[in-house]
Amino acid sequence: MADHIALAKSSLSTSPDLLTEKEGDVFVLPPPNLSYLNSIDFLQVLTNRKTSRSFNGVSIGIEILATLLHVVFGDFHPEQDDYHKYGFRQVGLRKTSPSAGGLHPSEAYVLALNIEGLEQGIYHYQAHKHVLSLIQKEDVSLKLSKLLCGQYFAEQLSFGIFITSRFDKIWHKYPHSRAYRVALLDVGHLSQTFQLTATALGLQTWLSGVFLDTEVADLLHVEDETEQPLFFVGAGVGDNSPLDPVAKKMGIQHEC
Repeated sequence: MADHIALAKSSLSTSPDLLTEKEGDVFVLPPPNLSYLNSIDFLQVLTNRKTSRSFNGVSIGIEILATLLHVVFGDFHPEQDDYHKYGFRQVGLRKTSPSAGGLHPSEAYVLALNIEGLEQGIYHYQAHKHVLSLIQKEDVSLKLSKLLCGQYFAEQLSFGIFITSRFDKIWHKYPHSRAYRVALLDVGHLSQTFQLTATALGLQTWLSGVFLDTEVADLLHVEDETEQPLFFVGAGVGDNSPLDPVAKKMGIQHEC
Protein backbone atom coordinates (compact mmCIF):
# COMPACT_ATOMS: atom_id res chain seq x y z
CA MET A 1 0.00 0.00 0.00
CA ALA A 2 2.76 2.41 0.95
CA ASP A 3 4.61 1.70 -2.31
CA HIS A 4 1.48 2.39 -4.35
CA ILE A 5 0.87 5.73 -2.60
CA ALA A 6 4.52 6.69 -3.04
CA LEU A 7 4.29 5.93 -6.78
CA ALA A 8 1.14 8.04 -7.10
CA LYS A 9 2.77 10.98 -5.29
CA SER A 10 5.96 10.80 -7.31
CA SER A 11 4.06 10.74 -10.60
CA LEU A 12 2.34 14.03 -9.71
CA SER A 13 5.67 15.86 -9.62
CA THR A 14 6.43 14.86 -13.21
CA SER A 15 2.93 15.08 -14.63
CA PRO A 16 2.37 17.17 -17.77
CA ASP A 17 -0.69 19.37 -18.15
CA LEU A 18 -3.60 16.93 -18.28
CA LEU A 19 -6.08 19.44 -19.77
CA THR A 20 -5.56 19.85 -23.50
CA GLU A 21 -6.38 23.08 -25.31
CA LYS A 22 -5.71 23.77 -28.97
CA GLU A 23 -5.36 27.20 -30.53
CA GLY A 24 -8.17 28.30 -32.81
CA ASP A 25 -11.57 29.97 -32.86
CA VAL A 26 -13.75 28.59 -30.08
CA PHE A 27 -17.27 27.32 -30.74
CA VAL A 28 -19.33 27.10 -27.55
CA LEU A 29 -21.46 23.98 -27.64
CA PRO A 30 -25.02 23.96 -26.28
CA PRO A 31 -25.43 22.22 -22.92
CA PRO A 32 -25.84 18.44 -23.17
CA ASN A 33 -29.46 17.33 -23.17
CA LEU A 34 -29.38 14.16 -21.09
CA SER A 35 -33.15 13.81 -21.33
CA TYR A 36 -32.49 12.13 -24.69
CA LEU A 37 -31.13 9.18 -22.73
CA ASN A 38 -33.56 9.04 -19.80
CA SER A 39 -35.99 6.48 -21.18
CA ILE A 40 -33.67 4.33 -23.28
CA ASP A 41 -33.75 0.59 -22.56
CA PHE A 42 -30.16 -0.62 -22.20
CA LEU A 43 -30.84 -4.07 -23.61
CA GLN A 44 -32.43 -2.44 -26.66
CA VAL A 45 -29.34 -0.29 -27.13
CA LEU A 46 -27.14 -3.40 -27.09
CA THR A 47 -29.46 -5.07 -29.58
CA ASN A 48 -29.51 -2.06 -31.92
CA ARG A 49 -25.76 -1.46 -31.87
CA LYS A 50 -24.24 -2.64 -35.12
CA THR A 51 -21.30 -1.65 -37.25
CA SER A 52 -23.11 0.07 -40.10
CA ARG A 53 -21.70 0.88 -43.53
CA SER A 54 -24.82 2.37 -45.09
CA PHE A 55 -25.37 6.09 -44.45
CA ASN A 56 -27.42 8.70 -46.31
CA GLY A 57 -25.63 11.94 -45.46
CA VAL A 58 -28.56 13.41 -43.49
CA SER A 59 -27.56 16.16 -41.07
CA ILE A 60 -28.12 15.96 -37.33
CA GLY A 61 -28.65 18.74 -34.79
CA ILE A 62 -25.78 20.31 -32.89
CA GLU A 63 -27.47 19.42 -29.59
CA ILE A 64 -27.16 15.71 -30.41
CA LEU A 65 -23.44 16.11 -31.09
CA ALA A 66 -22.96 18.19 -27.92
CA THR A 67 -24.73 15.58 -25.81
CA LEU A 68 -22.69 12.74 -27.27
CA LEU A 69 -19.36 14.55 -26.80
CA HIS A 70 -20.17 15.32 -23.17
CA VAL A 71 -21.33 11.80 -22.33
CA VAL A 72 -18.40 10.07 -24.05
CA PHE A 73 -15.45 12.46 -23.71
CA GLY A 74 -16.57 15.12 -21.24
CA ASP A 75 -16.02 15.80 -17.55
CA PHE A 76 -19.02 13.74 -16.51
CA HIS A 77 -18.43 13.58 -12.73
CA PRO A 78 -17.04 17.03 -11.83
CA GLU A 79 -18.92 17.33 -8.54
CA GLN A 80 -18.16 13.92 -7.07
CA ASP A 81 -16.10 14.09 -3.87
CA ASP A 82 -15.01 10.43 -3.68
CA TYR A 83 -11.37 11.52 -3.32
CA HIS A 84 -11.75 14.81 -1.47
CA LYS A 85 -13.75 13.41 1.42
CA TYR A 86 -10.84 11.08 2.24
CA GLY A 87 -8.21 13.79 1.88
CA PHE A 88 -6.90 12.75 -1.54
CA ARG A 89 -6.30 15.04 -4.47
CA GLN A 90 -8.27 14.36 -7.68
CA VAL A 91 -6.10 14.42 -10.79
CA GLY A 92 -7.54 15.25 -14.20
CA LEU A 93 -11.12 14.64 -15.30
CA ARG A 94 -13.59 11.92 -14.39
CA LYS A 95 -15.36 10.45 -17.41
CA THR A 96 -17.89 7.71 -18.11
CA SER A 97 -15.12 5.36 -19.31
CA PRO A 98 -12.26 4.09 -17.12
CA SER A 99 -8.67 5.13 -17.71
CA ALA A 100 -5.44 3.93 -16.11
CA GLY A 101 -4.37 6.29 -13.36
CA GLY A 102 -7.33 8.52 -14.20
CA LEU A 103 -5.08 10.15 -16.80
CA HIS A 104 -7.41 9.96 -19.82
CA PRO A 105 -4.75 10.42 -22.51
CA SER A 106 -7.23 10.28 -25.41
CA GLU A 107 -8.29 13.39 -27.32
CA ALA A 108 -11.28 13.77 -29.66
CA TYR A 109 -10.99 15.57 -33.02
CA VAL A 110 -14.39 16.08 -34.60
CA LEU A 111 -14.85 16.05 -38.37
CA ALA A 112 -18.08 17.99 -38.85
CA LEU A 113 -19.60 16.78 -42.12
CA ASN A 114 -23.35 17.32 -41.75
CA ILE A 115 -24.11 19.07 -38.45
CA GLU A 116 -26.85 21.70 -38.26
CA GLY A 117 -25.44 24.85 -36.71
CA LEU A 118 -21.78 23.91 -37.13
CA GLU A 119 -19.62 24.77 -40.14
CA GLN A 120 -17.86 21.93 -41.90
CA GLY A 121 -14.36 21.51 -40.60
CA ILE A 122 -12.06 19.86 -38.10
CA TYR A 123 -12.41 20.69 -34.41
CA HIS A 124 -10.76 19.66 -31.17
CA TYR A 125 -13.10 18.98 -28.26
CA GLN A 126 -11.97 20.64 -25.03
CA ALA A 127 -13.50 18.19 -22.57
CA HIS A 128 -12.99 20.34 -19.47
CA LYS A 129 -14.78 23.34 -21.03
CA HIS A 130 -17.28 21.60 -23.33
CA VAL A 131 -16.25 23.70 -26.32
CA LEU A 132 -14.81 23.04 -29.76
CA SER A 133 -11.59 24.65 -31.00
CA LEU A 134 -11.43 25.08 -34.77
CA ILE A 135 -8.40 23.36 -36.27
CA GLN A 136 -9.31 24.25 -39.86
CA LYS A 137 -12.39 24.91 -41.99
CA GLU A 138 -12.62 22.29 -44.69
CA ASP A 139 -15.10 20.01 -46.42
CA VAL A 140 -13.14 16.98 -45.31
CA SER A 141 -15.68 14.57 -46.84
CA LEU A 142 -13.93 15.12 -50.18
CA LYS A 143 -10.77 13.43 -48.89
CA LEU A 144 -12.14 11.17 -46.15
CA SER A 145 -12.30 8.09 -48.36
CA LYS A 146 -8.61 8.40 -49.24
CA LEU A 147 -7.63 9.03 -45.62
CA LEU A 148 -9.53 5.90 -44.61
CA CYS A 149 -7.87 3.77 -47.29
CA GLY A 150 -10.84 3.65 -49.66
CA GLN A 151 -13.64 3.12 -47.15
CA TYR A 152 -15.83 5.49 -49.14
CA PHE A 153 -19.06 4.99 -47.16
CA ALA A 154 -17.60 7.22 -44.42
CA GLU A 155 -18.22 10.21 -46.71
CA GLN A 156 -21.95 10.01 -45.89
CA LEU A 157 -21.51 10.15 -42.11
CA SER A 158 -22.97 13.09 -40.20
CA PHE A 159 -19.68 13.38 -38.33
CA GLY A 160 -16.57 11.42 -37.51
CA ILE A 161 -14.07 11.55 -34.68
CA PHE A 162 -10.40 10.71 -34.80
CA ILE A 163 -9.29 9.63 -31.33
CA THR A 164 -5.66 10.41 -30.60
CA SER A 165 -3.52 9.54 -27.62
CA ARG A 166 -1.32 11.99 -25.80
CA PHE A 167 1.45 9.60 -24.86
CA ASP A 168 3.17 12.21 -22.71
CA LYS A 169 0.23 12.00 -20.29
CA ILE A 170 1.08 8.39 -19.48
CA TRP A 171 4.82 8.11 -20.11
CA HIS A 172 5.60 9.93 -16.88
CA LYS A 173 3.81 7.26 -14.83
CA TYR A 174 4.09 4.04 -16.84
CA PRO A 175 7.11 2.62 -18.74
CA HIS A 176 6.78 3.13 -22.49
CA SER A 177 5.67 -0.40 -23.42
CA ARG A 178 3.08 -0.41 -20.64
CA ALA A 179 1.97 3.09 -21.58
CA TYR A 180 1.23 2.02 -25.15
CA ARG A 181 -0.90 -0.83 -23.82
CA VAL A 182 -2.74 1.65 -21.61
CA ALA A 183 -3.36 3.97 -24.58
CA LEU A 184 -4.94 1.17 -26.64
CA LEU A 185 -7.17 0.08 -23.76
CA ASP A 186 -8.26 3.68 -23.24
CA VAL A 187 -9.29 4.06 -26.89
CA GLY A 188 -11.15 0.75 -26.71
CA HIS A 189 -13.19 1.88 -23.72
CA LEU A 190 -14.06 5.18 -25.37
CA SER A 191 -15.00 3.69 -28.73
CA GLN A 192 -17.46 1.31 -27.07
CA THR A 193 -18.99 4.10 -24.98
CA PHE A 194 -19.24 6.17 -28.17
CA GLN A 195 -21.06 3.42 -30.04
CA LEU A 196 -23.56 2.72 -27.26
CA THR A 197 -24.25 6.41 -26.65
CA ALA A 198 -24.68 7.19 -30.35
CA THR A 199 -26.99 4.20 -30.72
CA ALA A 200 -29.04 5.38 -27.74
CA LEU A 201 -29.32 8.78 -29.48
CA GLY A 202 -30.84 7.09 -32.54
CA LEU A 203 -27.72 7.12 -34.73
CA GLN A 204 -25.93 4.38 -36.64
CA THR A 205 -22.23 3.90 -35.98
CA TRP A 206 -19.10 2.83 -37.80
CA LEU A 207 -15.50 2.52 -36.63
CA SER A 208 -12.11 1.73 -38.10
CA GLY A 209 -8.43 1.58 -37.23
CA VAL A 210 -7.42 1.62 -40.91
CA PHE A 211 -6.22 5.03 -42.09
CA LEU A 212 -3.17 6.87 -43.37
CA ASP A 213 -1.40 7.79 -40.15
CA THR A 214 0.84 10.58 -41.40
CA GLU A 215 -1.85 12.25 -43.51
CA VAL A 216 -4.39 12.11 -40.67
CA ALA A 217 -1.85 13.55 -38.22
CA ASP A 218 -1.22 16.41 -40.66
CA LEU A 219 -4.97 16.99 -41.05
CA LEU A 220 -5.39 17.26 -37.27
CA HIS A 221 -2.27 19.43 -36.95
CA VAL A 222 -0.73 16.79 -34.70
CA GLU A 223 2.96 17.11 -35.48
CA ASP A 224 4.66 15.65 -32.43
CA GLU A 225 5.38 12.04 -31.56
CA THR A 226 3.88 12.65 -28.12
CA GLU A 227 0.36 12.68 -29.69
CA GLN A 228 -0.81 10.48 -32.53
CA PRO A 229 -4.15 9.29 -33.99
CA LEU A 230 -5.11 5.73 -33.04
CA PHE A 231 -8.74 5.18 -34.05
CA PHE A 232 -11.70 6.56 -35.99
CA VAL A 233 -15.36 6.44 -34.98
CA GLY A 234 -18.29 7.90 -36.86
CA ALA A 235 -22.05 8.22 -36.71
CA GLY A 236 -24.91 9.23 -38.94
CA VAL A 237 -28.29 8.28 -40.30
CA GLY A 238 -28.89 5.21 -42.44
CA ASP A 239 -30.54 1.81 -42.59
CA ASN A 240 -28.24 0.19 -40.00
CA SER A 241 -26.94 -2.29 -42.57
CA PRO A 242 -23.47 -3.81 -42.15
CA LEU A 243 -23.15 -3.81 -45.97
CA ASP A 244 -22.21 -0.69 -47.87
CA PRO A 245 -24.43 0.45 -50.80
CA VAL A 246 -22.14 -0.90 -53.52
CA ALA A 247 -21.88 -4.31 -51.88
CA LYS A 248 -25.66 -4.52 -51.56
CA LYS A 249 -26.13 -3.71 -55.25
CA MET A 250 -23.53 -6.22 -56.35
CA GLY A 251 -24.65 -8.90 -53.92
CA ILE A 252 -21.12 -9.22 -52.58
CA GLN A 253 -20.65 -9.49 -48.85
CA HIS A 254 -17.52 -7.83 -47.52
CA GLU A 255 -15.52 -9.26 -44.66
CA CYS A 256 -16.94 -7.90 -41.41
